[in-house]
Amino acid sequence: MILLGPPFPSFQSGDTKVLFGSGIALGLGACWSPHYNTRGLVLLGCGEFSYGQAGFTTQDSNGTRLPTGVVGFGSVGPAIEAEYNLGNHFHVGFQAGVDVMIQATVRRDDGSRIFDTNWWSVHGTLGLGMHF
Repeated sequence: MILLGPPFPSFQSGDTKVLFGSGIALGLGACWSPHYNTRGLVLLGCGEFSYGQAGFTTQDSNGTRLPTGVVGFGSVGPAIEAEYNLGNHFHVGFQAGVDVMIQATVRRDDGSRIFDTNWWSVHGTLGLGMHF
């Protein structure tokens, strides 16, 4: 579980500004290893799920606060991970995945859309790590 706090992001669309406030998110992931070698290569196939909510306030161009609301966000998707152990304490690793996003939408009072999040995302990480 993650508590989301300052610094709070904002988004400008035309004459309306959206200020995001605090929120909470929860994620869950599970991995399976078709190949595991404590002195060499480790391969993992993973599944991930996350969901959260954040509060927001909208302002017009004069700075007048408009009604507030809550927006939900989250994702679900598979990931692969490869790690190579370099001795007893160091490893290099790579992770890549594709996520289908739970679309978050913020609307004006009249129902018009200020913004939507994307339906999908791709991520990758390359790193050097240490373990005991």
